[in-house]
Amino acid sequence: MKNLLFLLGRYPGYGGIECVTTHLANYLCQYDKFRVFIFSFSSQCENDLLPLLNKKVGYFCSGDNDFLSKKNEKLLTDFLTFQKIDLVINQDSYANTYKTFIKAQKRIDQKIDFIEVEHNVPDYINKSFSAFGKKGFINFLRKIKGCYLNSLRHRELYSICKKYVLLSSGFIDAYKSVTHQLNVSKLVSIPNPVTVLRPSEIPAEKENVCLFCGRLNSQKGLFFLLDIWAKVYRKFPNWKLQIVGDGELKNSLIDYIEKNEILLVEFCGFHVDMTPFYQKAKIFCMTSIFEGWGLTITEAMTYGCVPLQFGSYAAVTDVIDDNRNGFIVKPFDVEDYVHKLELLMSNNSLCESFAENSFEKAKLFDINTIGEKWLNIIS
Repeated sequence: MKNLLFLLGRYPGYGGIECVTTHLANYLCQYDKFRVFIFSFSSQCENDLLPLLNKKVGYFCSGDNDFLSKKNEKLLTDFLTFQKIDLVINQDSYANTYKTFIKAQKRIDQKIDFIEVEHNVPDYINKSFSAFGKKGFINFLRKIKGCYLNSLRHRELYSICKKYVLLSSGFIDAYKSVTHQLNVSKLVSIPNPVTVLRPSEIPAEKENVCLFCGRLNSQKGLFFLLDIWAKVYRKFPNWKLQIVGDGELKNSLIDYIEKNEILLVEFCGFHVDMTPFYQKAKIFCMTSIFEGWGLTITEAMTYGCVPLQFGSYAAVTDVIDDNRNGFIVKPFDVEDYVHKLELLMSNNSLCESFAENSFEKAKLFDINTIGEKWLNIIS
């Protein structure tokens, strides 16, 4: 029997990493050859979220947000030793959880294998400065420092891991660029699984809704979305744009809508379960500056929502087959986005055809399919 441990900075939580971890842990624990555990340093809404985790999965939270504390080092060391962990799967490449593991590993007699999972684009730091509008000489220096530290982090993680998992093979070039490594034989790509329950068919109760789901922050390019909608809604008064989520930009987005008198926009707030929105929406509108994967796109496609997204990150072509199950729009070209969105809104047969293709494509990201890929590298 092999003892597997998922290591996270926070678990449970409402984020995509936590949600994916729940599904992978639940999938793996069904096999008698595995004992599955989750170790985290902080948690969010345990009473609501832990019931989603299979009771066969062992869970421990230290309750100490300082990942590098002596307390966490000792707790993790004791946990690895007592549970006789054979393999650690680190789910957060941008937290210092791996440094605590390194310290714990030095205090343990047996060698523990380590798999690193990158849930973002490898050149996240570089892209975030562009997405968040950080300009000026001081921010330029911060960018240089951030990119340097990001390179060191990636190289250190690569040196200690057996496998380094990217969400798309399209990120390999970005990884090479960040790390300046020529030998990348440890790299493998495994997409995130769909984390919503798949219906047997596309829901019949579709409405004239364009839907956005996600955190309301600069990465999501939401001002692009509002500019697009401002050019569209007058031609389609029987349609509406629903924005599901919360975040630091919410008030700024509302002010922008009011200032520019943009109509037919509905802010729906944060929802744990976005399934009811996927069931009703015909079109799923994403305008992200970058994504590691874009979990909500595959979730929406599972319910026959036709996706549009800028071609601003490599993994988008793994999900959207342009002009077949959705549209990949030239990055940040508002007019191109408007044109393709209007095509779908005005042509019901085209929208329905794309919806059927989206529904079928989403099957590729079913937990059983993605789980098989994980079984291969764990074995």
